[in-house]
Amino acid sequence: MSERRLRDQHGASLVELLVAMLIVGVIGTAATASIVAMQRVGTSAHQVREDLDTARIALDRVRREIRSSRGVTPDSTPTLLQLRVAGIDGAAAQLVTWELVGGGDRRQLQRYVGASTAPRQTVADDLLPTSVFTYDQSPPRTSRVDVVLEVASTDQDSLRAEASVRLRNVLD
Repeated sequence: MSERRLRDQHGASLVELLVAMLIVGVIGTAATASIVAMQRVGTSAHQVREDLDTARIALDRVRREIRSSRGVTPDSTPTLLQLRVAGIDGAAAQLVTWELVGGGDRRQLQRYVGASTAPRQTVADDLLPTSVFTYDQSPPRTSRVDVVLEVASTDQDSLRAEASVRLRNVLD
């Protein structure tokens, strides 16, 4: 009876097992590749969102400082903005500089107070090398400054954080 039972049991042949393993392998490889691709897209989107948030925060800081400044100096350029900012409690005005620095296709927005040798604070990274500051070229009558911070989102596309800011404390 045990011999008969063994003859009646049909198992999978070696060829059937190999085909099943091949199918499982192909499905596993495809699933792994799609998961890795989704993670790359998610990481890239997260980085772009983070860079744009940093640019917006930097834009808010620049906007606040422009509003409270007494004017734009004649030494300002499209990538360097020098402001005369009133000192606290009647102290002498300070020179505050915002500058887009770096080479290649990625730049940093830096801020420093006083001379160009003063310690610098990096406020935003991964900015595209575009004109950042535009304004009336006849200081000290400048009453409005346009600021554009551009962040790369893909190889062909970019996102912009921009503002047009009026100076409130311009001296006559």
